[in-house]
Amino acid sequence: MRHQSACDPAPNRALTLVAALSCALAGCAAHPARVHPVDPGGCPPALREGVALSASVAQIGVPAGLSVPSGPVPLIAGAGRRVLLAVQVGESVPSVQLLSNSLSLLTYGGVLAGWAQIESPASSASEGIQAQGGWLHIAPFISGSRLHARTQAVDLLVIPGGHPVAGLALQPGPMWRPDGEPVPPHQLRIRPVPEFHMTRFNEVDATATLRFGARHLTGAHERWQCEVATNFALVDHSAELPDLWILRGAGSHASQRKTLALYSRHMGTFAAVFLDPQTARSFALWVVATHATRAGQFALRLIGSPPHSAVTPLSPGTAEALAVAQWGSK
Repeated sequence: MRHQSACDPAPNRALTLVAALSCALAGCAAHPARVHPVDPGGCPPALREGVALSASVAQIGVPAGLSVPSGPVPLIAGAGRRVLLAVQVGESVPSVQLLSNSLSLLTYGGVLAGWAQIESPASSASEGIQAQGGWLHIAPFISGSRLHARTQAVDLLVIPGGHPVAGLALQPGPMWRPDGEPVPPHQLRIRPVPEFHMTRFNEVDATATLRFGARHLTGAHERWQCEVATNFALVDHSAELPDLWILRGAGSHASQRKTLALYSRHMGTFAAVFLDPQTARSFALWVVATHATRAGQFALRLIGSPPHSAVTPLSPGTAEALAVAQWGSK
């Protein structure tokens, strides 16, 4: 005679009830499905492809009184830039709730001077901005709890280059008499003043990145972490040159493009660098008018760029070919 298990099917209702109770106690019943929370994950294509970030740049003047901290010697550097940052949201993007968002900007080939301001109207009273080194951070960038288009202008002071280099700039005394005649070379007073400028790169580039956490408003309320980015030129080569000026030969050959320099026994040879183009141009006219080979306590020389870096005396013929050029220009 076969013994019947409590978990075996029973032909009558009483045994069926006993069997069901026994199976439940013995673990024969299936466990209910467990709902796991959704961890923050990758960005779905609808968001990744439907949200775009763009940037455009315009030159602006640096506010009066704003200078780069550099100690007792001023740093000849700094380019004001207004960056217009725009977030575009496509029509096919699903309706999502913003959990967090921020915009960051990284620079390459230059740094930020620690000054930045958001042009009104700001997105919200709680909007915060930080700028230091090669990094800018705005949080939040998009106001409210819904993902929507956003445009904001940010003013920056950009310092192109790598590190400051010490040099000398010339501050000549009066070069012309009241009657229009040039001051004789031996009477001209030249005062060299120290200056700092930055080593140069081809340009300053930047990458802007919008990062946001979002949650679907319907369905399982999935959560995502997304980011979109754009690259752009912040300062081009011509705009990153320091506001310093030299006198250089205007010829097309390298041997003709030598730079005016000064020489003294105590200071050696150094390029004649001026703090503004007007003074540089007036000095060139003075040299031609006087046929000078000296300026006060300094002898006038010509130096070439490597590999044509030989030092030669200035002659009247080469003086007439000198033209004003910005320091570092090609």
